[in-house]
Amino acid sequence: MLIVIFIVIYSTIKLKEQLKSNQLQIYSKIVFLCTFGFIVCVVVISKIIQHFKTIKFEVQQYYPRNTEFNNHYLKLLVQD
Repeated sequence: MLIVIFIVIYSTIKLKEQLKSNQLQIYSKIVFLCTFGFIVCVVVISKIIQHFKTIKFEVQQYYPRNTEFNNHYLKLLVQD
């Protein structure tokens, strides 16, 4: 993620140096780079959140109360 931020900042600095030549093209490049950086950050953050949700779900599976409910449910299934 730091690499993406560094690339966006570096590209923005390089584009600002060229600002005198063609302003409209430079502004469109800056907007594109910021949009790309934002999308990458959102994807990375969502992956991190998804990872922690998976860990939380796995921890809940091993919670003693959940295993007790699971065993009770299996006993009811076997009785039928």
